[in-house]
Amino acid sequence: MSSWDTWWSFEPLVREAARLRRTLTRRKWVFVIAVAVPAAVTGFYLWRAPDRYEGVAKIIVGRASAEDALNFSTRWEPQGKELENQLELVKSHEVITAAAALGRRRYPAAPPSPEEIIRALTVKPLKGTDIIEIQVEALDADRAATLANLLGDAYIAAHLNERGKRAENRKEFIDSQVALYEQRLRASEEALEAYKHGAGVAALDTETDELIRMDAAYESDLERTRVDLAVAESKRRFYEDELRRMQERLLTAAADVSSPVAKQLQDKLVALEYRYANLILKGYSPEHAELNALAREIRETRAKLADEAAGFNGGDGATNPFAKIEALAGQLDTTRAEVVALTTRRAELSTATATAGGRLSTVPAKESALGDLVREKEANEKMYLLLLEKREEAGIEVAAEIGTARFFSRAEPPAKPFAPRRVQSLLLGIVAGLFLGVAAVAAVEYFDRTVKNAALVHDIVRAPVLGIVPFLGRVASEGTGSRRKRGAAVLPGAVLLPVVARGPKSPGADAFRTIYAQVAYLFAENGGAKGVVLGFTSSRPGEGKSTISANLATTFAQFGVKTLLVDADFNRSALGRMFPVESLAGLVDYLRGTATFEDTLSSTPVPNLTIVGTGSQPSEPGPLLASAAFGDFIRRAKEQFDVIFVDVPPVYPVADVALIASAIRKFVFVVRAGAINAVELDRAVNALGQVGGTIIGAVLNGADAVETYGGYRYSHYYNYRKAEDPAKPWAAAQR
Repeated sequence: MSSWDTWWSFEPLVREAARLRRTLTRRKWVFVIAVAVPAAVTGFYLWRAPDRYEGVAKIIVGRASAEDALNFSTRWEPQGKELENQLELVKSHEVITAAAALGRRRYPAAPPSPEEIIRALTVKPLKGTDIIEIQVEALDADRAATLANLLGDAYIAAHLNERGKRAENRKEFIDSQVALYEQRLRASEEALEAYKHGAGVAALDTETDELIRMDAAYESDLERTRVDLAVAESKRRFYEDELRRMQERLLTAAADVSSPVAKQLQDKLVALEYRYANLILKGYSPEHAELNALAREIRETRAKLADEAAGFNGGDGATNPFAKIEALAGQLDTTRAEVVALTTRRAELSTATATAGGRLSTVPAKESALGDLVREKEANEKMYLLLLEKREEAGIEVAAEIGTARFFSRAEPPAKPFAPRRVQSLLLGIVAGLFLGVAAVAAVEYFDRTVKNAALVHDIVRAPVLGIVPFLGRVASEGTGSRRKRGAAVLPGAVLLPVVARGPKSPGADAFRTIYAQVAYLFAENGGAKGVVLGFTSSRPGEGKSTISANLATTFAQFGVKTLLVDADFNRSALGRMFPVESLAGLVDYLRGTATFEDTLSSTPVPNLTIVGTGSQPSEPGPLLASAAFGDFIRRAKEQFDVIFVDVPPVYPVADVALIASAIRKFVFVVRAGAINAVELDRAVNALGQVGGTIIGAVLNGADAVETYGGYRYSHYYNYRKAEDPAKPWAAAQR
């Protein structure tokens, strides 16, 4: 064979496939049970599992400017990492509780609970977009879609509430200032009019008017600065309060972690974030070196925690509290800078106002008093107009926050359930069962301590292994099929001849020819090949001793050896299923003295082969086998036949073989591969030796033909084999 043919040879693959098939056949019940259990469990689950529907709502989240809010623009700007916080906001206790409250009005008979919504909820972003997908599972299509939409409504409300808190806080402060300055303006106007009537002064001279207007301008700027400073202080306090609130939540944060390492990382992360927020509250700028180092350590710790515990939940719906702390820190730093600038400007304007007030001290008393009232009235008027303008700006800011989250598409009741996927699940269960079956067979094979190879048989039996017989099939093995009645004749059409007669070119037939050669030369070396008596036994029933003896007797007969096959296994006769027994009398009848030796002989379709059946059914086989008549039967057989094969009972569970060991002496021990462990085999061999039986060799039965013979195709081998006269070692031994 060329190297190319060797490279592409399928022989190893065929050998492994045949080995796997044989192993699965031998362990078929292990395989069947292992396959059936997952398939049955999957089928039962699919039979009992109700249909589940999934409602899907999509919400787009963006950041709109004030101009977009006023012009009703539909342009949306991406939010970056802010989308992560919005994903967690959807799963927050606030949103889920609100959705459950809305659901109670929709389903008063079976209201959804927050726990039900949490179990059924899945939230994920659509890649490359600012769209959040809300998925809710339910046993009803309408309920699934409704709950998804209710969650969307509750999230939008919570989202707007969160984003509008800062603008609302500023607007409330300005509203209070508008009301205050409205009262001041009204009071100053009334005081000015009353002074004009009472003092008789209607107007100021040009110089005094100019001084008063200058002083009023300074005063107005000073009041504007004070208001701006108050607004900035309000914003600063708001951001500081938010930071303190974040600190409190960090102290009480409880993440759902599953390992001590994750718990340790979580505690470290909370401590770092708390320290970062505390330094911000103390006045550190986000650009400070210590804060930069803290921020870097926080990000590294968060990355480790994400790998270990798959995320951290800060308790307020934000998956990353540090992102919010960073944003608040930047806003607080900007506000603090604004407060410092406004404080400086206020000091400068206070100095300018004091200087202008000094100039007015030289003005006559009546004009000075009138000037003070005019100045106060104009200052209050300017502040009132300024506050109205700022209130309008605050209203615009609130409006700008509205509309940053909206439905991209509302959920519709699905037409069909998404789970369970019965066909796919059943196929998966079957595939898993197949893998489990192979694994179970492999495990059983690995832990199997039974005898399965010739080397171990040789070591235990302490005799040569005459041959290895491949698995011949259930029909050819003893102990299968229906048993005929004891002593009843079997028609030729109702029997199955041994494999060497049915398939002379099969691997089994070739195995028996190998055993024939081994036995023939073994007796030739011992100096005798005439009237040989050989018993066939095994440790326990079912190991194939009857099949081996019948096939080996047929092989000897095919090589021209005059052979007698005796069935001495009265309890479990099997030879009658392989040969037509013409005589109704058998070995039992001869031992009882009711039949002659010739009456027990039955010819077979195989030339040179004669068989003696059991005959009548004995009530007590032991005394018959131990009688002198059995020895006399063997002596008569040795006079007429070259070789006598006796199928004797197994060593266990009865003691019949011990009763006839003295008459037969030499035995072939049959061992079925995988049927008995080494301890039992050793015990049986010792028991046979203790009663005088000598084991001249052993036969390993039921082995894998591919493993034994290397996977050759015997039909092809014999087609190309040259015709020749087969060697007859028995004849050579007789010479």
